[in-house]
Amino acid sequence: MKIKYLHFLVILLFLSCKEEPIIFFQTSITELSANQKIDIEELSKLRLAFGKTVANAMEHPDFRNYIKNQSQTNRYRGFKEIVFGMHQDDLVVGDLTFRQMLAAAVDDEVDALFDGDLFDLILEKDPMVTIKIPDVFFDFEWNPIATIPLVYVRTPVGLSDNDFEDMAFHTSGYQERYQRFEFPKHFCITIKYSEDFLFYDPVTSKNEKKISIFEFVPQFRNCWEAIEASLPLIGRPIPNNLNSIYLNKRELYQLYLSTCQSSTEPIPECSENCPRDCAPLPQVKNVFSQMETTPFKRFRTGDESFIFRENYHFILSLETSDESFTAEYALLGLRKAQFFENEFTFTFENKEVFYDNLGSFKIPELSMVFEPQFANNVKTDFDLLLFKGWPENQQNELITIYLDEVVYEDLVVTTDIAPFDVNDQIPGRILVNPSQAIHHRSFQLDFCDEKDITHDLVNFKIKTSF
Repeated sequence: MKIKYLHFLVILLFLSCKEEPIIFFQTSITELSANQKIDIEELSKLRLAFGKTVANAMEHPDFRNYIKNQSQTNRYRGFKEIVFGMHQDDLVVGDLTFRQMLAAAVDDEVDALFDGDLFDLILEKDPMVTIKIPDVFFDFEWNPIATIPLVYVRTPVGLSDNDFEDMAFHTSGYQERYQRFEFPKHFCITIKYSEDFLFYDPVTSKNEKKISIFEFVPQFRNCWEAIEASLPLIGRPIPNNLNSIYLNKRELYQLYLSTCQSSTEPIPECSENCPRDCAPLPQVKNVFSQMETTPFKRFRTGDESFIFRENYHFILSLETSDESFTAEYALLGLRKAQFFENEFTFTFENKEVFYDNLGSFKIPELSMVFEPQFANNVKTDFDLLLFKGWPENQQNELITIYLDEVVYEDLVVTTDIAPFDVNDQIPGRILVNPSQAIHHRSFQLDFCDEKDITHDLVNFKIKTSF
């Protein structure tokens, strides 16, 4: 009897010493997107569900290899976007398509939320959703066999209880909130609204948010007939959207240059005081010729995470004081990555993590340091014709040029007056439908000017030619 009693005490002692299980509690997609406006809540659910599904698919090395290989480009120090609608039929491994691999990764929560119709709903409601390796990871050596990235999902307004936070998903089931304006704490890929591509409906000449193509590229008005005929040649079809196409913004800019303006040549030097007097005035071309960035000034875009807003989209607006002369141009499709020069260093650890309900897995933790190369400013040359000659009989007239940066994302601000630059106190232009507008600079050009414009983001040059 005594032996049985001692045995019983040993069992009690063992049970009392056993550690409590470590459980990871997930937050549902419904909870994460609750208390938002109905249309925003629906888009947030779709985006979160897509991001979670992409994270689930990351379990497969073939899928990770596809993401890495499809993202490669030799055009700049960065990565291409993988817009779901453009790539859903890509073969990933064997006969399995990109969409099929994602469909196999849909879990019970996502399946119940969308009745097995997630991907058709995405093509209908979120056709510009894209998968992207952030350009800041260009110098990071990603081994897709050993390292499974987290998937950082950018929703329209952040999480239901914190506008400044979004959710990151891992293939293990692990989740983590992240601050959308801070450096990432993991090696990650992002899910966001496309920056590189534009949805275009040829019937309305608008995108899926009813924004005219002339807002994105206002100079198209100068030669619309020729441009309109060329758009189907450079577009990619959008699934489930009859006649609509994806347009690459950089290709749109190049199309304008090749279709709508002739080449320019420097005006020969002469003894005149004003460069515009060195050739017959009607032949003089006023050309936007160069953009230059300096260290520490390359990423002021209202997003200090460095991973979501990766493009520049500038609007140049020109006018005389009486508005007898006005013009508007866009510089779009400019990747900030083209200004990178080995400026990010990383400390990385594939950290082992364990939860009783998830098992053991590795989280790719890293810290980023921004180390600009002080020796070199980075220049990009342009050849954008702004106007010819000078406004008739107004050689004493100053031309005011406004420089605004615009961002187009999920939300549309129906009218936005870009805040003025405190250095020159000249109000910004009224911009119609951006998600955000930042007025960087206003400056004035007189008849004898060739202009170097300097401010705290970038430097610009305007030259005369013919």
